[in-house]
Amino acid sequence: MNTTRFFSSPASQIRRYPELNRIPDFGKRAEKLILQRLQRSPDFPVLQTPHLSDNVANYPSQIDRYTLNCAPATAWQAYTEIRPDEMWQGDLVRFLYAYSKPNDAFYYKDQEDMPKVHAGLQIFCMLWFGRAFGVVGIEILEINAAKQLVSLAYLEGGIFKGLQHLRFYPHPNDQTEIVHESWRKPLEGKEWARFLPYVFMHRKTIGEYHQAMKNRIKNQ
Repeated sequence: MNTTRFFSSPASQIRRYPELNRIPDFGKRAEKLILQRLQRSPDFPVLQTPHLSDNVANYPSQIDRYTLNCAPATAWQAYTEIRPDEMWQGDLVRFLYAYSKPNDAFYYKDQEDMPKVHAGLQIFCMLWFGRAFGVVGIEILEINAAKQLVSLAYLEGGIFKGLQHLRFYPHPNDQTEIVHESWRKPLEGKEWARFLPYVFMHRKTIGEYHQAMKNRIKNQ
């Protein structure tokens, strides 16, 4: 039977946790990592996006560009009218569960009433690099059709703080260029993360995501 776990916060308030037995494939490894992360947050299930008042323009950044063989309107629709469990299902990054702040609800892989991506949706994924793995969380801050902008932020409890922006531009021959710009900085006390091959790892994971979106558009 599926049950929701409850934990008592320092303020003796009841905090709702995801139904870990509904998270596929990863067993005790994922469960341990998720619990370690969530129990560090006094505000769960509404995790925060740490220190976004900082000037992220001063953070280390990288820019990656992807060309899609479709018009911008088609690309925009594909990227913004999709369920989160359809976005991340590769070898490097796999969907675990999502929490919607507007709906105050958890969602799990293949759930029939899973919403499409929207502002305030927090997405948790398992990240794999060889034998190394971890849980990463992002929040969709904005989906702005007028600006052709999707804005994401890292959630607390991880290693980095920062933002990611996806911008959609017309390209010759009825193609679309997506500029994926990322700003990130290790959290206080985790400066050792500066020595991680982050640029390589990030490029591999987002490359997997954009390739999956290309394949999705091609097969529509």
